[in-house]
Amino acid sequence: MKKIKKIYLGIKFLIGVIKLIRNPNDISPIFKIKEFRDHQSFKLAIANAKSDPDLKELFDTRYLMDAPADIEVLSNLSEGSLGYVFARHMKHFKMKAVFYPKMEEKTYDDITYLRYRARETHDIHHAVLGMNPDHLGEMSISAFYLAQLNIPLSAALLGVGFFTAVIKKPYMLPMLVEAIIKGWNMGKKAKNIHAVKWEELWDKDIDELRNELRINVESETYEQEHQRVFEKELKHLAVEKIEKYY
Repeated sequence: MKKIKKIYLGIKFLIGVIKLIRNPNDISPIFKIKEFRDHQSFKLAIANAKSDPDLKELFDTRYLMDAPADIEVLSNLSEGSLGYVFARHMKHFKMKAVFYPKMEEKTYDDITYLRYRARETHDIHHAVLGMNPDHLGEMSISAFYLAQLNIPLSAALLGVGFFTAVIKKPYMLPMLVEAIIKGWNMGKKAKNIHAVKWEELWDKDIDELRNELRINVESETYEQEHQRVFEKELKHLAVEKIEKYY
């Protein structure tokens, strides 16, 4: 019976992965699989999260944003502050701040809360970690999350990222591996970023904050090229190499 149940879960998970490959921006197909939510991997992630006293406090109080981040207001803060850097990040990539209304009750389970909190702080994490919101940046930040909390969905996203690259963009594989290694190493070294109440630190100097969190960033995201800028050239070079030898 257990074997049949595992096969059933494996099939449902495979279907979820296929849907994720078709739309990498939507992880809900996997998250909605109840059996997967009850899996040991999720329980381990929650246990890792609650082992951090500061993050456990967020779990206990169900700490969430009171209001959406006002990008225009943040962009007027002192240069070098968390809020200023985040606003520059959002404007540079032409993204809008997304606000998720507060959960009405505290009956939501820990998995739901962790995912909810991660979603509303995800863009902040990108800016703080200096990781672009593109394929490479998402793989890098997924590796970071995996290193810090052993989050199963992060592992699934890394797998999908590799598969997608093999099928659609094989010329990106070396950079993809480098991005994942970078994210993993940063995650192992840094303090837990999920435990930070970012909304209360908009005025704080970003360098000071990163130093406290043991995060080293070479350049801000708004100073970096988006993946699409150099991806076409890599694809062109790959095609030339294939034509030369085939």
